[in-house]
Amino acid sequence: MNSNSMDLLFDITSPQKLPLAAIIPAYQPDNRILDIAKILLASFGKVIIVNDGSHADKKEIFDALHENGCTVLTHQQNQGKGVALKTAFTFLLSNSDQQIKGSITIDADGQHQLSDVLRVAQEFLNNPEYLALGIRHFDLTVPWRSRFGNRITRWLFKNLYGLTLNDTQTGLRAIPQQLLEPLTRLKHSRYEYELSMLIFAAKNNINIREIVIETIYENNNASSHFRPLVDSWRIYRVLLGSFF
Repeated sequence: MNSNSMDLLFDITSPQKLPLAAIIPAYQPDNRILDIAKILLASFGKVIIVNDGSHADKKEIFDALHENGCTVLTHQQNQGKGVALKTAFTFLLSNSDQQIKGSITIDADGQHQLSDVLRVAQEFLNNPEYLALGIRHFDLTVPWRSRFGNRITRWLFKNLYGLTLNDTQTGLRAIPQQLLEPLTRLKHSRYEYELSMLIFAAKNNINIREIVIETIYENNNASSHFRPLVDSWRIYRVLLGSFF
């Protein structure tokens, strides 16, 4: 990203809110999401939290998010990250706001630094026709299963779709408003949905911009709801099945 702040449409120190909707799909979140949402509310024009069927003991957290100004959308049962994202996209399409120029998706587990979220947001606002990805470095500090999985999907994605991407499963993404409607029509429902989004972009010649972000794995990523066997199988089935 150009380091000259005069080239940026927005200054992260400015009190003006960014014209983006911040979206957090959340299943069984802890109190960290309250701190994340508080900061996002000060920085973004809209903050949408999707409660993806969390247990009743999390009601207090979602009530607090609503009371603090977030839009909280609720699934009665867990339907998966992909469905949660599509629920937020559908809400934005049904509640049009001319001030909102796109969406930025953020994980609920604290893996994304605010500075990185804002960098991805500003890079997108400078190039609003691009799909912007916050990509992680998969060095030896990253859990082995994540390094190995990323290496395989990156290799397959390049050889199947002709596009080199360094992080196909990043949850930090800035998405143009005009992509929301076609993205709601993608059939996949869980973690594989994020990969199907990239396949859609590759097949439709949508420009993708990668922005390096800090890689954070607290307690060896123990808070993740990703199921290595089941969800990896879903991902590779989409990766291969969408090509053949």
